[in-house]
Amino acid sequence: MTWVAIGVIAWREAVRTRRWQGRPVAARVDGRPERCLACHTGVTGLAQAHDPEALGCASCHLGDPLAFDKDRAHAGLERFPGDLATARESCGGATCHPQAVRHVRGSLMATGRGMIAVDRFCFGEQPRPEGSLTFGDLRQEDDPSAANDHLRRLCASCHLGSHRDGHRLDHASRGGGCAACHLAEATPYADRRHHRRLTVQVDSDRCFGCHARSGRIALSYGGLAEVAAGAPFDLRLDDGRPVRRVEPDVHAVAGMGCVDCHTRTGIMGDGEVYGHKEEAVEIACVDCHPTGPRRRTPLREQEATTRRLLRLRGWEKAPVWRSRKGRPLYTLRPATGGKIEVRSRGPEPRTWLATPTPADADHTLRGHARLTCQACHSLAAPLCVGCHTTFSPAGHQWDHLVDHDRPGRWSEEVGVPRFGPPPLAIDGEGRVRPFVPAMDLALQTGPGVAWRRGSYFAPLDPHTTRRQSRTCVACHRNPAAVGLGSGTVTYRGVGWRFTPTTQPVVPPWVTPEGRVVGQATRSGARPFGRQEIDRILTVGACLPCHRQAAAPLYRDFPRTLARWRTSDRGACRLAGPR
Repeated sequence: MTWVAIGVIAWREAVRTRRWQGRPVAARVDGRPERCLACHTGVTGLAQAHDPEALGCASCHLGDPLAFDKDRAHAGLERFPGDLATARESCGGATCHPQAVRHVRGSLMATGRGMIAVDRFCFGEQPRPEGSLTFGDLRQEDDPSAANDHLRRLCASCHLGSHRDGHRLDHASRGGGCAACHLAEATPYADRRHHRRLTVQVDSDRCFGCHARSGRIALSYGGLAEVAAGAPFDLRLDDGRPVRRVEPDVHAVAGMGCVDCHTRTGIMGDGEVYGHKEEAVEIACVDCHPTGPRRRTPLREQEATTRRLLRLRGWEKAPVWRSRKGRPLYTLRPATGGKIEVRSRGPEPRTWLATPTPADADHTLRGHARLTCQACHSLAAPLCVGCHTTFSPAGHQWDHLVDHDRPGRWSEEVGVPRFGPPPLAIDGEGRVRPFVPAMDLALQTGPGVAWRRGSYFAPLDPHTTRRQSRTCVACHRNPAAVGLGSGTVTYRGVGWRFTPTTQPVVPPWVTPEGRVVGQATRSGARPFGRQEIDRILTVGACLPCHRQAAAPLYRDFPRTLARWRTSDRGACRLAGPR
Protein backbone atom coordinates (compact mmCIF):
# COMPACT_ATOMS: atom_id res chain seq x y z
CA MET A 1 0.00 0.00 0.00
CA THR A 2 1.48 3.33 -1.05
CA TRP A 3 1.74 6.37 1.16
CA VAL A 4 -0.82 8.11 -1.09
CA ALA A 5 -3.34 5.34 -0.51
CA ILE A 6 -2.68 5.45 3.22
CA GLY A 7 -3.26 9.22 3.19
CA VAL A 8 -6.56 8.88 1.32
CA ILE A 9 -7.79 6.26 3.80
CA ALA A 10 -6.79 8.48 6.73
CA TRP A 11 -8.58 11.51 5.19
CA ARG A 12 -11.73 9.47 4.61
CA GLU A 13 -11.66 8.29 8.20
CA ALA A 14 -11.22 11.87 9.37
CA VAL A 15 -14.22 12.95 7.31
CA ARG A 16 -16.27 9.98 8.53
CA THR A 17 -15.65 10.89 12.15
CA ARG A 18 -15.92 14.65 11.34
CA ARG A 19 -12.81 15.27 13.41
CA TRP A 20 -9.35 16.32 12.33
CA GLN A 21 -6.86 17.84 14.74
CA GLY A 22 -9.73 18.49 17.13
CA ARG A 23 -11.94 20.19 14.51
CA PRO A 24 -14.72 18.92 12.22
CA VAL A 25 -13.45 18.53 8.64
CA ALA A 26 -16.82 18.43 6.89
CA ALA A 27 -20.40 18.52 8.04
CA ARG A 28 -23.36 17.56 5.89
CA VAL A 29 -25.53 20.59 5.15
CA ASP A 30 -28.60 19.96 3.05
CA GLY A 31 -26.96 16.83 1.68
CA ARG A 32 -23.65 18.43 0.72
CA PRO A 33 -20.30 18.69 2.52
CA GLU A 34 -19.56 22.00 4.29
CA ARG A 35 -15.98 22.51 5.44
CA CYS A 36 -16.50 26.12 6.63
CA LEU A 37 -17.57 24.67 9.97
CA ALA A 38 -14.12 23.17 10.42
CA CYS A 39 -12.88 26.65 11.35
CA HIS A 40 -16.11 28.45 12.23
CA THR A 41 -17.13 26.15 15.05
CA GLY A 42 -19.77 26.81 17.65
CA VAL A 43 -21.25 29.86 15.92
CA THR A 44 -24.26 31.11 17.87
CA GLY A 45 -26.58 34.10 17.77
CA LEU A 46 -28.62 33.12 14.71
CA ALA A 47 -32.24 31.99 14.89
CA GLN A 48 -33.06 28.36 14.26
CA ALA A 49 -34.02 28.89 10.62
CA HIS A 50 -30.52 30.19 9.84
CA ASP A 51 -28.52 28.06 12.28
CA PRO A 52 -25.15 27.07 10.74
CA GLU A 53 -25.86 23.45 11.66
CA ALA A 54 -28.86 23.66 9.30
CA LEU A 55 -27.54 25.93 6.54
CA GLY A 56 -23.79 25.99 6.96
CA CYS A 57 -21.96 29.16 6.04
CA ALA A 58 -21.73 29.02 2.23
CA SER A 59 -25.51 29.09 1.79
CA CYS A 60 -25.40 32.76 2.79
CA HIS A 61 -21.76 33.82 2.45
CA LEU A 62 -20.95 31.85 -0.73
CA GLY A 63 -17.20 31.20 -1.15
CA ASP A 64 -15.83 27.67 -1.62
CA PRO A 65 -17.21 25.34 1.09
CA LEU A 66 -14.97 22.44 -0.05
CA ALA A 67 -11.62 24.22 0.28
CA PHE A 68 -9.24 23.48 3.16
CA ASP A 69 -7.17 26.70 3.15
CA LYS A 70 -8.53 30.12 4.03
CA ASP A 71 -7.69 31.94 0.79
CA ARG A 72 -9.43 29.39 -1.42
CA ALA A 73 -12.37 29.06 0.97
CA HIS A 74 -12.92 32.84 1.00
CA ALA A 75 -12.61 33.31 -2.77
CA GLY A 76 -15.90 34.85 -3.93
CA LEU A 77 -16.99 35.37 -0.32
CA GLU A 78 -20.03 37.60 0.21
CA ARG A 79 -19.26 39.45 3.42
CA PHE A 80 -22.71 40.99 3.52
CA PRO A 81 -25.29 38.36 2.43
CA GLY A 82 -28.44 39.72 0.87
CA ASP A 83 -26.62 42.24 -1.33
CA LEU A 84 -28.74 42.31 -4.49
CA ALA A 85 -25.69 41.61 -6.66
CA THR A 86 -25.45 38.13 -5.13
CA ALA A 87 -28.89 37.65 -3.57
CA ARG A 88 -30.02 35.16 -6.19
CA GLU A 89 -27.16 32.85 -5.17
CA SER A 90 -27.56 33.41 -1.41
CA CYS A 91 -31.00 34.38 -0.08
CA GLY A 92 -32.62 33.43 -3.38
CA GLY A 93 -31.25 29.90 -3.52
CA ALA A 94 -33.62 27.23 -4.78
CA THR A 95 -34.37 25.93 -1.27
CA CYS A 96 -34.61 29.38 0.38
CA HIS A 97 -36.43 32.50 -0.87
CA PRO A 98 -36.24 32.60 -4.70
CA GLN A 99 -39.62 34.27 -5.22
CA ALA A 100 -39.00 36.91 -2.57
CA VAL A 101 -35.65 37.86 -4.10
CA ARG A 102 -37.18 37.99 -7.58
CA HIS A 103 -39.93 40.31 -6.35
CA VAL A 104 -37.54 42.53 -4.38
CA ARG A 105 -35.21 42.95 -7.36
CA GLY A 106 -38.16 44.26 -9.40
CA SER A 107 -39.59 46.48 -6.65
CA LEU A 108 -39.41 50.28 -6.60
CA MET A 109 -36.95 50.16 -3.69
CA ALA A 110 -34.51 48.26 -5.91
CA THR A 111 -35.17 49.74 -9.33
CA GLY A 112 -35.80 53.37 -8.33
CA ARG A 113 -38.14 53.60 -11.32
CA GLY A 114 -40.33 56.40 -9.94
CA MET A 115 -37.41 58.37 -8.52
CA ILE A 116 -35.58 58.24 -11.85
CA ALA A 117 -38.61 59.25 -13.91
CA VAL A 118 -39.44 62.27 -11.72
CA ASP A 119 -35.82 63.45 -11.60
CA ARG A 120 -35.46 63.28 -15.38
CA PHE A 121 -38.82 65.02 -15.79
CA CYS A 122 -37.76 67.90 -13.52
CA PHE A 123 -34.46 68.17 -15.43
CA GLY A 124 -36.44 68.52 -18.66
CA GLU A 125 -35.02 65.32 -20.11
CA GLN A 126 -38.33 63.52 -20.61
CA PRO A 127 -41.88 64.80 -21.19
CA ARG A 128 -43.69 62.79 -18.51
CA PRO A 129 -42.94 61.89 -14.87
CA GLU A 130 -43.27 58.19 -15.66
CA GLY A 131 -40.77 55.89 -17.30
CA SER A 132 -39.21 52.45 -17.42
CA LEU A 133 -35.56 53.23 -16.65
CA THR A 134 -34.04 51.58 -13.58
CA PHE A 135 -30.77 52.07 -11.73
CA GLY A 136 -29.46 49.08 -13.68
CA ASP A 137 -29.86 51.16 -16.86
CA LEU A 138 -27.83 54.09 -15.48
CA ARG A 139 -24.45 52.41 -14.96
CA GLN A 140 -22.72 53.83 -18.04
CA GLU A 141 -20.11 56.28 -16.68
CA ASP A 142 -19.88 58.40 -19.86
CA ASP A 143 -23.66 58.92 -20.02
CA PRO A 144 -24.22 62.55 -21.17
CA SER A 145 -27.49 62.88 -19.21
CA ALA A 146 -27.19 65.43 -16.41
CA ALA A 147 -30.22 63.93 -14.64
CA ASN A 148 -28.75 60.42 -14.73
CA ASP A 149 -25.48 61.72 -13.31
CA HIS A 150 -27.34 63.60 -10.58
CA LEU A 151 -29.21 60.40 -9.69
CA ARG A 152 -26.02 58.32 -9.56
CA ARG A 153 -24.29 60.66 -7.14
CA LEU A 154 -27.02 62.06 -4.90
CA CYS A 155 -29.98 59.68 -5.10
CA ALA A 156 -28.82 56.14 -5.78
CA SER A 157 -27.67 55.47 -2.22
CA CYS A 158 -31.36 55.20 -1.29
CA HIS A 159 -32.04 52.06 -3.27
CA LEU A 160 -31.62 48.48 -2.19
CA GLY A 161 -29.07 47.70 -4.89
CA SER A 162 -26.45 50.04 -3.45
CA HIS A 163 -23.75 48.40 -1.39
CA ARG A 164 -23.91 48.98 2.33
CA ASP A 165 -21.11 50.96 3.98
CA GLY A 166 -19.39 48.19 5.93
CA HIS A 167 -21.68 46.82 8.61
CA ARG A 168 -23.42 50.07 9.57
CA LEU A 169 -26.96 49.76 10.83
CA ASP A 170 -27.55 53.26 12.17
CA HIS A 171 -30.04 55.88 11.02
CA ALA A 172 -27.70 56.98 8.23
CA SER A 173 -27.31 53.52 6.69
CA ARG A 174 -28.86 52.73 3.32
CA GLY A 175 -28.74 49.94 0.77
CA GLY A 176 -27.65 46.38 1.34
CA GLY A 177 -30.42 44.41 -0.33
CA CYS A 178 -32.26 41.92 1.88
CA ALA A 179 -30.11 42.82 4.87
CA ALA A 180 -31.28 46.45 4.74
CA CYS A 181 -34.44 45.30 6.51
CA HIS A 182 -33.83 41.83 7.85
CA LEU A 183 -30.52 42.28 9.63
CA ALA A 184 -31.10 43.26 13.24
CA GLU A 185 -28.96 45.56 15.35
CA ALA A 186 -25.48 44.43 16.29
CA THR A 187 -24.85 42.44 19.43
CA PRO A 188 -21.44 42.41 21.16
CA TYR A 189 -19.10 40.02 19.37
CA ALA A 190 -17.98 37.45 21.93
CA ASP A 191 -16.37 34.05 21.42
CA ARG A 192 -17.91 32.51 18.29
CA ARG A 193 -21.11 34.51 18.35
CA HIS A 194 -22.51 35.68 14.99
CA HIS A 195 -22.81 39.34 15.91
CA ARG A 196 -25.83 40.11 13.72
CA ARG A 197 -29.02 38.11 13.52
CA LEU A 198 -31.60 37.78 10.77
CA THR A 199 -35.22 38.48 11.59
CA VAL A 200 -38.63 38.84 9.94
CA GLN A 201 -39.71 41.12 12.79
CA VAL A 202 -38.36 44.30 11.26
CA ASP A 203 -38.12 47.36 13.47
CA SER A 204 -38.71 50.87 12.13
CA ASP A 205 -35.06 51.90 12.49
CA ARG A 206 -34.37 49.82 9.38
CA CYS A 207 -36.62 52.17 7.39
CA PHE A 208 -35.18 55.40 8.75
CA GLY A 209 -32.01 55.69 6.66
CA CYS A 210 -33.85 56.19 3.38
CA HIS A 211 -37.28 57.40 4.43
CA ALA A 212 -35.97 60.25 6.60
CA ARG A 213 -35.09 62.06 3.37
CA SER A 214 -37.07 63.42 0.42
CA GLY A 215 -40.67 63.19 1.78
CA ARG A 216 -39.16 62.75 5.29
CA ILE A 217 -42.00 60.46 6.33
CA ALA A 218 -39.84 58.62 8.87
CA LEU A 219 -39.10 61.94 10.58
CA SER A 220 -42.71 63.10 10.50
CA TYR A 221 -44.06 59.78 11.74
CA GLY A 222 -41.78 59.84 14.77
CA GLY A 223 -42.47 63.49 15.60
CA LEU A 224 -39.43 65.22 14.12
CA ALA A 225 -39.23 68.10 11.65
CA GLU A 226 -36.09 69.36 9.94
CA VAL A 227 -35.14 72.99 10.58
CA ALA A 228 -32.89 75.46 8.81
CA ALA A 229 -29.26 75.83 9.79
CA GLY A 230 -28.96 78.34 12.64
CA ALA A 231 -32.58 77.90 13.77
CA PRO A 232 -33.37 76.54 17.24
CA PHE A 233 -33.40 72.73 17.26
CA ASP A 234 -33.86 69.88 19.72
CA LEU A 235 -31.36 67.33 18.40
CA ARG A 236 -29.19 66.35 15.45
CA LEU A 237 -29.64 63.25 13.34
CA ASP A 238 -26.75 60.89 12.72
CA ASP A 239 -26.05 62.69 9.43
CA GLY A 240 -25.89 66.09 11.18
CA ARG A 241 -29.25 67.56 10.19
CA PRO A 242 -30.89 69.63 12.97
CA VAL A 243 -34.49 68.73 13.83
CA ARG A 244 -37.12 69.90 16.29
CA ARG A 245 -39.78 67.86 18.03
CA VAL A 246 -43.36 68.03 16.74
CA GLU A 247 -46.46 65.98 17.43
CA PRO A 248 -45.92 62.42 16.12
CA ASP A 249 -48.37 60.38 14.08
CA VAL A 250 -51.18 58.89 16.18
CA HIS A 251 -50.08 55.39 15.13
CA ALA A 252 -46.56 56.08 16.35
CA VAL A 253 -47.95 57.28 19.67
CA ALA A 254 -49.77 53.96 19.97
CA GLY A 255 -46.47 52.13 19.43
CA MET A 256 -47.06 50.91 15.87
CA GLY A 257 -44.05 50.42 13.61
CA CYS A 258 -43.81 50.66 9.83
CA VAL A 259 -44.44 46.94 9.23
CA ASP A 260 -47.60 47.03 11.34
CA CYS A 261 -49.31 48.87 8.48
CA HIS A 262 -47.23 48.12 5.39
CA THR A 263 -47.69 44.58 4.09
CA ARG A 264 -45.03 42.12 3.00
CA THR A 265 -45.88 42.44 -0.71
CA GLY A 266 -46.43 46.18 -0.43
CA ILE A 267 -42.85 46.58 0.78
CA MET A 268 -40.96 43.79 -0.96
CA GLY A 269 -42.82 43.82 -4.24
CA ASP A 270 -45.36 41.41 -5.69
CA GLY A 271 -43.93 40.75 -9.14
CA GLU A 272 -45.86 43.60 -10.78
CA VAL A 273 -44.19 46.66 -12.33
CA TYR A 274 -45.21 49.93 -10.68
CA GLY A 275 -44.30 53.47 -11.65
CA HIS A 276 -44.67 55.19 -8.27
CA LYS A 277 -44.86 54.24 -4.61
CA GLU A 278 -48.57 54.95 -4.16
CA GLU A 279 -49.30 52.28 -6.78
CA ALA A 280 -47.27 49.67 -4.88
CA VAL A 281 -48.68 50.42 -1.42
CA GLU A 282 -51.28 47.81 -0.55
CA ILE A 283 -52.75 48.96 2.76
CA ALA A 284 -55.47 51.60 3.05
CA CYS A 285 -56.96 53.40 6.05
CA VAL A 286 -60.33 51.68 5.54
CA ASP A 287 -58.73 48.27 6.06
CA CYS A 288 -58.57 48.99 9.79
CA HIS A 289 -61.15 51.80 9.94
CA PRO A 290 -63.90 50.60 7.57
CA THR A 291 -66.70 52.85 6.41
CA GLY A 292 -69.22 49.98 6.33
CA PRO A 293 -69.54 46.19 6.68
CA ARG A 294 -66.67 44.19 5.22
CA ARG A 295 -66.76 40.62 3.98
CA ARG A 296 -64.15 38.10 5.05
CA THR A 297 -63.18 35.21 2.78
CA PRO A 298 -61.39 31.89 3.35
CA LEU A 299 -57.80 31.46 2.31
CA ARG A 300 -57.12 29.98 -1.10
CA GLU A 301 -55.06 26.86 -1.65
CA GLN A 302 -52.17 28.81 -3.18
CA GLU A 303 -51.90 31.12 -0.15
CA ALA A 304 -49.77 28.66 1.83
CA THR A 305 -47.38 31.34 3.13
CA THR A 306 -50.24 33.29 4.68
CA ARG A 307 -51.65 30.08 6.13
CA ARG A 308 -48.34 29.44 7.90
CA LEU A 309 -48.26 33.00 9.24
CA LEU A 310 -51.82 32.66 10.53
CA ARG A 311 -50.94 29.37 12.18
CA LEU A 312 -48.13 31.09 14.06
CA ARG A 313 -50.76 33.51 15.44
CA GLY A 314 -53.29 30.80 16.19
CA TRP A 315 -55.73 32.25 13.63
CA GLU A 316 -55.39 29.63 10.88
CA LYS A 317 -59.11 28.72 10.85
CA ALA A 318 -60.39 32.27 10.63
CA PRO A 319 -61.51 33.85 7.32
CA VAL A 320 -59.47 36.91 6.36
CA TRP A 321 -60.08 40.40 5.11
CA ARG A 322 -58.30 41.34 1.94
CA SER A 323 -56.46 44.43 0.76
CA ARG A 324 -57.45 46.55 -2.20
CA LYS A 325 -55.36 44.17 -4.33
CA GLY A 326 -57.16 41.10 -3.01
CA ARG A 327 -54.36 39.80 -0.79
CA PRO A 328 -55.08 38.52 2.73
CA LEU A 329 -54.49 40.87 5.64
CA TYR A 330 -53.45 38.23 8.13
CA THR A 331 -52.79 40.64 11.03
CA LEU A 332 -56.44 41.69 11.35
CA ARG A 333 -59.45 40.01 12.90
CA PRO A 334 -62.83 41.21 14.22
CA ALA A 335 -63.27 42.29 17.83
CA THR A 336 -66.28 43.24 19.91
CA GLY A 337 -68.26 46.41 19.31
CA GLY A 338 -67.46 46.50 15.60
CA LYS A 339 -63.79 47.14 16.30
CA ILE A 340 -60.87 45.41 14.60
CA GLU A 341 -57.99 43.78 16.39
CA VAL A 342 -54.63 44.58 14.82
CA ARG A 343 -51.71 42.36 15.74
CA SER A 344 -48.14 43.60 15.36
CA ARG A 345 -45.72 42.12 12.83
CA GLY A 346 -42.80 43.86 14.52
CA PRO A 347 -40.33 42.74 17.21
CA GLU A 348 -42.79 43.12 20.10
CA PRO A 349 -45.98 40.98 20.45
CA ARG A 350 -48.55 43.78 20.69
CA THR A 351 -52.19 44.26 19.67
CA TRP A 352 -54.37 47.31 19.13
CA LEU A 353 -58.09 47.93 18.64
CA ALA A 354 -59.09 50.04 15.63
CA THR A 355 -62.50 51.68 15.43
CA PRO A 356 -64.67 52.02 12.29
CA THR A 357 -64.93 55.37 10.51
CA PRO A 358 -67.97 57.21 11.92
CA ALA A 359 -70.89 57.86 9.58
CA ASP A 360 -71.28 61.49 10.70
CA ALA A 361 -71.77 64.62 8.63
CA ASP A 362 -68.04 65.29 8.33
CA HIS A 363 -67.56 61.95 6.55
CA THR A 364 -70.80 61.76 4.56
CA LEU A 365 -71.22 65.26 3.10
CA ARG A 366 -71.67 65.24 -0.67
CA GLY A 367 -68.85 67.72 -1.09
CA HIS A 368 -66.46 65.44 0.81
CA ALA A 369 -66.95 62.41 -1.44
CA ARG A 370 -63.60 62.94 -3.20
CA LEU A 371 -61.57 63.47 -0.04
CA THR A 372 -58.98 60.90 0.97
CA CYS A 373 -58.50 60.27 4.68
CA GLN A 374 -55.09 62.01 4.52
CA ALA A 375 -56.65 65.19 3.11
CA CYS A 376 -58.26 65.91 6.47
CA HIS A 377 -56.27 63.88 8.99
CA SER A 378 -52.74 64.85 7.90
CA LEU A 379 -52.28 68.13 9.71
CA ALA A 380 -48.67 68.86 8.68
CA ALA A 381 -46.01 67.97 6.14
CA PRO A 382 -42.50 69.11 5.14
CA LEU A 383 -42.68 72.28 3.02
CA CYS A 384 -39.34 73.01 1.35
CA VAL A 385 -39.04 76.05 -0.90
CA GLY A 386 -36.08 77.52 -2.77
CA CYS A 387 -33.65 74.64 -3.42
CA HIS A 388 -30.64 75.32 -5.67
CA THR A 389 -28.93 72.40 -7.41
CA THR A 390 -25.68 73.01 -9.28
CA PHE A 391 -22.97 70.94 -10.93
CA SER A 392 -19.27 71.78 -10.94
CA PRO A 393 -16.64 69.85 -12.94
CA ALA A 394 -14.16 70.56 -10.13
CA GLY A 395 -13.65 68.10 -7.31
CA HIS A 396 -14.80 64.51 -7.01
CA GLN A 397 -17.93 62.76 -5.76
CA TRP A 398 -18.89 59.18 -4.97
CA ASP A 399 -20.87 57.33 -7.63
CA HIS A 400 -23.19 54.90 -5.88
CA LEU A 401 -23.73 52.74 -8.96
CA VAL A 402 -20.07 51.90 -9.55
CA ASP A 403 -18.80 52.37 -5.97
CA HIS A 404 -15.94 54.77 -6.60
CA ASP A 405 -15.20 58.50 -6.86
CA ARG A 406 -15.66 60.26 -10.19
CA PRO A 407 -14.66 63.75 -11.34
CA GLY A 408 -17.26 66.48 -10.90
CA ARG A 409 -19.60 67.30 -8.06
CA TRP A 410 -23.28 68.06 -7.56
CA SER A 411 -24.21 70.33 -4.67
CA GLU A 412 -27.60 71.20 -3.24
CA GLU A 413 -28.29 74.43 -1.42
CA VAL A 414 -31.42 73.55 0.50
CA GLY A 415 -34.09 76.18 0.92
CA VAL A 416 -35.69 76.98 4.25
CA PRO A 417 -37.29 73.75 5.51
CA ARG A 418 -40.69 74.33 7.07
CA PHE A 419 -43.37 72.10 8.52
CA GLY A 420 -47.05 72.91 8.26
CA PRO A 421 -50.41 72.12 6.64
CA PRO A 422 -49.87 70.83 3.08
CA PRO A 423 -51.85 72.11 0.08
CA LEU A 424 -54.54 69.87 -1.39
CA ALA A 425 -55.03 68.94 -5.04
CA ILE A 426 -56.48 66.27 -7.33
CA ASP A 427 -54.56 63.06 -7.98
CA GLY A 428 -54.70 60.94 -11.12
CA GLU A 429 -57.74 59.05 -9.79
CA GLY A 430 -59.75 62.22 -9.18
CA ARG A 431 -59.27 62.10 -5.38
CA VAL A 432 -58.34 65.07 -3.19
CA ARG A 433 -55.13 64.41 -1.27
CA PRO A 434 -52.13 66.29 0.17
CA PHE A 435 -49.49 67.51 -2.26
CA VAL A 436 -46.21 69.08 -1.20
CA PRO A 437 -43.65 71.30 -2.95
CA ALA A 438 -41.45 68.51 -4.32
CA MET A 439 -38.73 70.33 -6.24
CA ASP A 440 -39.24 74.07 -6.03
CA LEU A 441 -35.83 74.45 -7.57
CA ALA A 442 -33.32 76.45 -9.48
CA LEU A 443 -31.11 74.05 -11.46
CA GLN A 444 -27.78 74.65 -13.16
CA THR A 445 -26.15 71.66 -14.86
CA GLY A 446 -22.75 73.28 -15.36
CA PRO A 447 -20.75 76.54 -15.31
CA GLY A 448 -22.19 79.05 -17.74
CA VAL A 449 -25.30 76.95 -18.38
CA ALA A 450 -28.58 78.85 -18.06
CA TRP A 451 -30.52 78.24 -14.88
CA ARG A 452 -33.59 76.03 -15.20
CA ARG A 453 -36.33 77.01 -12.78
CA GLY A 454 -39.52 75.21 -11.91
CA SER A 455 -42.07 74.56 -9.22
CA TYR A 456 -43.22 70.98 -8.84
CA PHE A 457 -45.77 69.38 -6.55
CA ALA A 458 -45.87 65.71 -5.51
CA PRO A 459 -48.60 63.67 -3.82
CA LEU A 460 -47.56 62.62 -0.34
CA ASP A 461 -48.99 60.73 2.59
CA PRO A 462 -47.10 62.79 5.19
CA HIS A 463 -47.45 60.13 7.96
CA THR A 464 -48.71 62.80 10.36
CA THR A 465 -52.14 61.31 10.99
CA ARG A 466 -54.08 62.74 13.94
CA ARG A 467 -57.36 61.70 15.51
CA GLN A 468 -58.62 65.22 15.02
CA SER A 469 -58.88 66.52 11.49
CA ARG A 470 -58.15 69.84 9.89
CA THR A 471 -60.78 72.37 10.84
CA CYS A 472 -63.22 73.53 8.21
CA VAL A 473 -61.55 76.95 8.27
CA ALA A 474 -58.11 75.40 7.66
CA CYS A 475 -59.23 74.31 4.20
CA HIS A 476 -62.13 76.56 3.23
CA ARG A 477 -60.58 79.89 4.27
CA ASN A 478 -56.92 79.10 3.57
CA PRO A 479 -55.60 80.01 0.08
CA ALA A 480 -52.53 77.80 0.52
CA ALA A 481 -54.78 74.77 1.05
CA VAL A 482 -56.44 75.25 -2.35
CA GLY A 483 -53.21 75.84 -4.27
CA LEU A 484 -53.03 79.65 -4.41
CA GLY A 485 -49.99 79.77 -2.16
CA SER A 486 -49.42 81.64 1.08
CA GLY A 487 -51.53 84.77 1.53
CA THR A 488 -55.00 85.96 2.45
CA VAL A 489 -58.37 85.98 0.68
CA THR A 490 -61.23 88.41 1.12
CA TYR A 491 -64.67 88.49 -0.49
CA ARG A 492 -65.58 91.71 -2.28
CA GLY A 493 -69.25 91.06 -3.10
CA VAL A 494 -68.57 90.00 -6.70
CA GLY A 495 -65.60 87.70 -6.22
CA TRP A 496 -62.53 86.80 -4.23
CA ARG A 497 -59.42 88.86 -3.84
CA PHE A 498 -56.18 87.04 -3.07
CA THR A 499 -53.23 88.88 -1.54
CA PRO A 500 -49.99 86.82 -1.56
CA THR A 501 -47.34 87.13 1.12
CA THR A 502 -43.94 88.50 0.17
CA GLN A 503 -42.11 85.36 1.39
CA PRO A 504 -44.45 82.43 0.81
CA VAL A 505 -44.23 79.33 2.98
CA VAL A 506 -46.14 77.46 0.29
CA PRO A 507 -45.53 78.40 -3.36
CA PRO A 508 -48.51 78.88 -5.70
CA TRP A 509 -49.64 76.10 -8.01
CA VAL A 510 -52.51 77.99 -9.62
CA THR A 511 -53.58 81.64 -9.82
CA PRO A 512 -57.03 82.94 -8.73
CA GLU A 513 -57.87 83.18 -12.46
CA GLY A 514 -57.22 79.46 -12.87
CA ARG A 515 -53.85 79.69 -14.65
CA VAL A 516 -51.60 76.77 -13.64
CA VAL A 517 -48.09 77.95 -12.68
CA GLY A 518 -46.66 74.73 -11.20
CA GLN A 519 -46.32 71.17 -12.41
CA ALA A 520 -47.32 67.85 -10.88
CA THR A 521 -44.88 64.95 -10.59
CA ARG A 522 -47.67 62.56 -11.59
CA SER A 523 -49.51 62.44 -14.90
CA GLY A 524 -53.18 63.25 -14.44
CA ALA A 525 -52.68 65.15 -11.19
CA ARG A 526 -53.69 68.81 -11.12
CA PRO A 527 -54.52 71.73 -8.82
CA PHE A 528 -58.09 72.82 -8.24
CA GLY A 529 -59.65 74.76 -11.11
CA ARG A 530 -61.09 78.25 -10.82
CA GLN A 531 -64.66 77.08 -10.23
CA GLU A 532 -63.54 74.49 -7.68
CA ILE A 533 -61.55 77.14 -5.78
CA ASP A 534 -64.56 79.44 -5.82
CA ARG A 535 -66.83 76.74 -4.37
CA ILE A 536 -64.32 75.84 -1.64
CA LEU A 537 -63.77 79.45 -0.57
CA THR A 538 -67.48 80.19 -0.71
CA VAL A 539 -68.07 77.55 1.94
CA GLY A 540 -65.42 79.35 3.99
CA ALA A 541 -67.40 82.56 3.81
CA CYS A 542 -70.38 80.76 5.36
CA LEU A 543 -68.39 79.25 8.22
CA PRO A 544 -68.57 82.25 10.62
CA CYS A 545 -72.35 81.67 10.87
CA HIS A 546 -72.71 77.98 9.96
CA ARG A 547 -69.81 76.40 11.83
CA GLN A 548 -70.69 72.70 11.91
CA ALA A 549 -70.75 70.21 9.05
CA ALA A 550 -74.14 69.04 10.34
CA ALA A 551 -75.68 72.47 9.70
CA PRO A 552 -78.68 72.19 7.29
CA LEU A 553 -76.96 74.60 4.88
CA TYR A 554 -74.36 71.99 3.91
CA ARG A 555 -76.70 69.09 3.17
CA ASP A 556 -77.06 70.39 -0.39
CA PHE A 557 -74.86 73.44 -0.41
CA PRO A 558 -75.05 74.40 -4.13
CA ARG A 559 -78.86 74.26 -4.13
CA THR A 560 -79.21 76.15 -0.85
CA LEU A 561 -76.77 78.83 -1.99
CA ALA A 562 -78.57 79.27 -5.30
CA ARG A 563 -81.87 79.72 -3.46
CA TRP A 564 -80.36 82.39 -1.20
CA ARG A 565 -78.87 84.26 -4.15
CA THR A 566 -82.19 84.48 -6.00
CA SER A 567 -84.26 85.42 -2.97
CA ASP A 568 -85.12 88.96 -1.89
CA ARG A 569 -84.28 88.34 1.75
CA GLY A 570 -80.83 89.88 1.43
CA ALA A 571 -79.65 88.52 4.73
CA CYS A 572 -76.69 86.55 3.36
CA ARG A 573 -73.49 88.36 2.39
CA LEU A 574 -73.14 85.98 -0.60
CA ALA A 575 -76.67 86.59 -1.92
CA GLY A 576 -75.58 89.06 -4.59
CA PRO A 577 -74.96 88.21 -8.28
CA ARG A 578 -71.73 86.42 -9.22
